[in-house]
Amino acid sequence: MASTASGYLRFATVQILCFCSISLSVFAQNTKSLHTRQTSANAPYYSRHEAYIDAARQYTIKPDFSFTALAISIEQKFDFKGAYVIVSQDTLFLQEDEHQPEDDNLRQSVLLIIDKAQHSFIFYPADIRGNVSFSLLNAEEGRKKANTRTQKQKKQLDTNQDGTCHLPSLIRTSIWREGLPEPSYNRVETDVGHVIVHHSAGSNTSTDYVNTVRNIYLFHTQVRGWSDIGYNYLIAQDGTIFQGRSFSNDEVENDDIRGAHFCGQNSGTMGICMLGNYNTVLPTDTSVSALVRLTGWKLHKESLDPLAGSSHPANNNLSVIAGHRNGCATECPGDNLYAMLNDIRLEVEAYLKAGCEEEAEALAFNVYPVPAEEKVNFTLPSEQVPEEIWMIDAGGKKFSVSAYLDQEGESWVVDTRLLAAGIYVLQINGSNFEQKRKLLIY
Repeated sequence: MASTASGYLRFATVQILCFCSISLSVFAQNTKSLHTRQTSANAPYYSRHEAYIDAARQYTIKPDFSFTALAISIEQKFDFKGAYVIVSQDTLFLQEDEHQPEDDNLRQSVLLIIDKAQHSFIFYPADIRGNVSFSLLNAEEGRKKANTRTQKQKKQLDTNQDGTCHLPSLIRTSIWREGLPEPSYNRVETDVGHVIVHHSAGSNTSTDYVNTVRNIYLFHTQVRGWSDIGYNYLIAQDGTIFQGRSFSNDEVENDDIRGAHFCGQNSGTMGICMLGNYNTVLPTDTSVSALVRLTGWKLHKESLDPLAGSSHPANNNLSVIAGHRNGCATECPGDNLYAMLNDIRLEVEAYLKAGCEEEAEALAFNVYPVPAEEKVNFTLPSEQVPEEIWMIDAGGKKFSVSAYLDQEGESWVVDTRLLAAGIYVLQINGSNFEQKRKLLIY
């Protein structure tokens, strides 16, 4: 199956949400310690703090709470323009959360997820002043075991499915939610007529996808107060599919559970969240392939036409495969992913007409992360061994590169540090096979 993403130039319009290395010593003499008061807590997973701040000052905040993610809430009369936090020498600029409930009387930032638990951060509010709330989350409990179980699960092929269009292999909630508090299991089923595509608007560089999903779950349950994570499924940049909102028995499929993701009008929908910010980059080929397979399975199950549309409370003519912005005013699922939806509908149609027979090949050849920076990983079917590896730039010039197996022996690693930033085609040749994939190198 030819992936939609490979047909697009991988130019990335870099917006303000980014990670930039800045030494904390630069700010040391200009920061002021900020004493916060704790207003809510669910130890050891969640702690909310408040403080009064002045504009254009840098504050050092030590909340006496170890955190792996944080979100900031401010009064409606302000915005996040120019505001940022510095965590572990990374500068994370703030922007408003596209998914916050419409009845929230505060502005809330995008959830900032950190790879390693931290104890302090620096906050620069720009023009913000007055009362500010800091929601801190800690997904460390059980994280190591969840990652180990996830990696073990990903190695196992799903061989117990009957029929051609079956649910793709995924990571169950009982695996990725290891060590975190149980959700409420008051579930409402709904007859799905629309698949709604979202993006998380988070990091495009983090590769600890289990940590990302765990923190989103805590954000939805602890900060938002929802019964469970809002999405039915989440898809990582490497194509891993995570089961989302589920029944108490997560072996029962969750595609018909009413979620919390579509403009307060969730009936009749199934929500899929693509991890990453697709206002700034294009989704990876592998994640788009996973989206096509997951959506194809659901549409086959419900006998839905991927090119059709029907009435919905949020939109009188809502496509069967639609974006979050088709229901209310939001940038979600990002300009780049939204622009691809029509081609994704065509790919789903082709996938269904082909009897969903191309899934194994799509799972076997995988290139990640995209965009790449210092290295790129790829996997091949077990019988394929690379003999020649080329990087071909936009002008057609070929660069021979070498690859080595990672410590686990699961993927090949190519060092890209000597290549100039730009768009390349990774070409892998071996005995009786050739694999190609387009990618962007920063």
